[in-house]
Amino acid sequence: MSNSYLIVPAETLVQLRALRLWHWRELLDNRAKANYFRKDGQEEITKLFDDAANVHLAAVQTLNDLFPMGETAESDAQREKELKP
Repeated sequence: MSNSYLIVPAETLVQLRALRLWHWRELLDNRAKANYFRKDGQEEITKLFDDAANVHLAAVQTLNDLFPMGETAESDAQREKELKP
């Protein structure tokens, strides 16, 4: 999806970037938990974490559409990681 028809104010993008980054972290956390329980053979719990990860993935993908092409949650997380001492 393209965001060429939608103009989001810069101050709003700052807030949306924080929200998108939160969803990104939750996505990664839920995937890690799902993988842990998958290895342990607990399929019911694995499915719960997979489902939660998918909800966060949908949010990240939706929010990505509000940003310029190439600006992703993953790139924000990497940039933040590089800036931390």
